[in-house]
Amino acid sequence: WLQDSHMSTKIRSLALFSALLLVLGKRFEPFALPIVQHVLLDYADMSKGARKAALEASDIFSTCISGSSAKILTPWLLEKIKDQAVHWRSKCAMIELLANIVKRCSRHLTSLMFDICNNLFSLISDGHPEVAQLAEHA
Repeated sequence: WLQDSHMSTKIRSLALFSALLLVLGKRFEPFALPIVQHVLLDYADMSKGARKAALEASDIFSTCISGSSAKILTPWLLEKIKDQAVHWRSKCAMIELLANIVKRCSRHLTSLMFDICNNLFSLISDGHPEVAQLAEHA
């Protein structure tokens, strides 16, 4: 449903994901981890409405995430941020989510902090100015 080409379906799906996160919170986390990966990649969508819905969903997710889920999601984020095939808008959303996760769950991510900082420092020299600026502020 997130790969659907119809924008209204995609936006409704992202709104449903956001609502489930808000209502169920941490109880929805096991189901949310695989979905949030698609949400972040959908941030590169051409539709402004879909991008806005994806950003809102990832913001809500970052407020609900637990330390153990942050440990699971962070390596995937670091891998995708380095991937040159990932669209710059998705990279920006991933950097913002990573920064929010580190702020909320820094105690749980101490073993990954070197990798996180190393990846963010390497993104400062990224070819796209918005990615570089976000990495610098993260």
